[in-house]
Amino acid sequence: MISQSKTSSPFDPVLKAIETRQRKIKLNGLTQSTQALFLSSVACSGSPFCLVASSTERARTLFEELSFFLEIDPRAARSSKTGPPDNHSKIKPLFYPPWDILPYEPSNPRPDWIAERLSTLYSLALNERVCIVTTIEAFLQRVVSKSLLLSCAETLRLGANVPRNGLITRLSKAGYEGTASVMAPGEIALRGGII
Repeated sequence: MISQSKTSSPFDPVLKAIETRQRKIKLNGLTQSTQALFLSSVACSGSPFCLVASSTERARTLFEELSFFLEIDPRAARSSKTGPPDNHSKIKPLFYPPWDILPYEPSNPRPDWIAERLSTLYSLALNERVCIVTTIEAFLQRVVSKSLLLSCAETLRLGANVPRNGLITRLSKAGYEGTASVMAPGEIALRGGII
């Protein structure tokens, strides 16, 4: 069934309606993984979208299924701007999780979720073609401004020479925590000339 969906899809009439920007499109009867299969068809057609799921668990499941149907590993979707040179690399899927704490709680959010949120926001700030899967909580939460995000972003390239002290200062200002051993996003360890 997956190989059929690459050439001719039962979703073609709906995709045509999306492409021609029809105001009212009704699609029902999709259950579980069929929703992700449909979304992968939308993504492959080149239409960006933001899917708001009812819960974090449902959003994560839809994201993983969508990534599967796009034949992309969820980790590779976040680390690669370009995928394989085929229809599936037109739009990259991103997961945008909600904060896992309440406002004014005396603890910090999960570092991996902070990294995922920032990665998604950065892709949006660069106007990349993405499809986002999120929750209603995350969708309604305030975010950092585009200009601030872009001014704080630092792109590092493999093999590039970067001034050590300048990089340490920027990472500290960005909220990185110094540790003996890096175990999670948002941590930095210094060992001689190695960061």
